[in-house]
Amino acid sequence: MMSIVWTPEREVLTTDQLQETERVGTEALDLVEARYGSGYPHYRGGENGGLADHNRRHSWAVVQGMEAMADALDLSRTERAIGRTAAAAHDVVQLKARGVMEQESATWLEARLQGLVPAQIVRMGTLAILGTEPILEDGKLTGQVAAQLSYPDSRTELVAKSVACADLGELHSARGPLQGHELYKEIHGVTPADTPDMEGLVNFQRSQVWLAENYHYPHPMGERVFGGLRGVVVDYSAGMLDQLESGRIETWQQLVDHDEAFMRKYA
Repeated sequence: MMSIVWTPEREVLTTDQLQETERVGTEALDLVEARYGSGYPHYRGGENGGLADHNRRHSWAVVQGMEAMADALDLSRTERAIGRTAAAAHDVVQLKARGVMEQESATWLEARLQGLVPAQIVRMGTLAILGTEPILEDGKLTGQVAAQLSYPDSRTELVAKSVACADLGELHSARGPLQGHELYKEIHGVTPADTPDMEGLVNFQRSQVWLAENYHYPHPMGERVFGGLRGVVVDYSAGMLDQLESGRIETWQQLVDHDEAFMRKYA
């Protein structure tokens, strides 16, 4: 069967369907908060204390990042709406194996959208979620599955790669180093309210320096939209590694204080 030919001007969804799609996105954000908490800075709610990184604040940041990509790429209202909703729903399932989380999140979105919008729009959303799965080699994040998926058309690919870019959109931002350390907490099973063990932090920090320096956004526009502070973040992350290795940073609170000072400086 021949693929639909998409153009930025073509609108597939009616006004009512656009509103329904956005409603599903709001439902996803609310579910993420109920399960995993509100996120920085208050870390309210969430089952069993919530998660330090993959919470509502992160999901909302991905929605905003998708919106920035949509502006830069002149996406249609239909593409923008399904992209925002996929961004909101991409982490509704956490605490499972990679690949399973993304698949189950995509299945959640498919179930919510089925019957509300055409099948090709549902597929656009589910592929966007599947594309956020990280590719890990020797413990390093080297890319995302969005670069490897088979797409039915170029517009679906554009939306998926936009969401994948937005998923790491804060890496090279003023909040990037703090977000990385929130992820460290999460990886080590520590709730936002607790202090993680510092053992293992040096190796984690090395991986953060490598990631900030070497990560490539799955769409070239991602670098233009999100990569403006790449050099500054790399330098800061390397400096934190040096201070951790030399013992000048000894406590978690010292590290967070540095991260927040960096965030205030460049926000």
